[in-house]
Amino acid sequence: MADTSKTFDELITLFENNTSGSISEQDQRDFVESIFQYGGMRMLISDTPAGQSIGTSFIKLSQFTENALFSNFIAPAASTDTITITKGGVFATLISLNFSGSNNSTWEGSMFKDNVDTNTLQFKHKLSTGGDVGSVSVLDFSVFTDGEAIDYRLKADAAAKTFTLEAGSFFLIRIG
Repeated sequence: MADTSKTFDELITLFENNTSGSISEQDQRDFVESIFQYGGMRMLISDTPAGQSIGTSFIKLSQFTENALFSNFIAPAASTDTITITKGGVFATLISLNFSGSNNSTWEGSMFKDNVDTNTLQFKHKLSTGGDVGSVSVLDFSVFTDGEAIDYRLKADAAAKTFTLEAGSFFLIRIG
């Protein structure tokens, strides 16, 4: 039998009186399934700054490595720069980037789900002169289902601009 998440009230009813010893192994597994349905944070951080050529179409940000806190309900893969959802639900999503790049460039970012722009977790930021370091942090809430692949993409205001991620974090935190 599949493990089933239960509400708080259902768990209280189940466990409030077990004098008859009627709490089954399945009930215990359902309890574990219910209490561990939240959390699931994974952090991907740039290891060393390296320029990435970006043009006027969104391309995947590919400067992440796997530096994790823990990864319940998600499966990050630095080799593909994606995070796959292993248990759907409501997620708080956060991207935080510190970056440099080509002079007088406007950068846009957006989160993608299964290679489709979600039009969420977006930013637009302009770097003026050489040596500028831009900072953006964006928080949003998203609903994901099992098996969806999540990534973050960037585009520039002109062809062949250089984007260098100085430091960055991409979080997905299951909250419901």
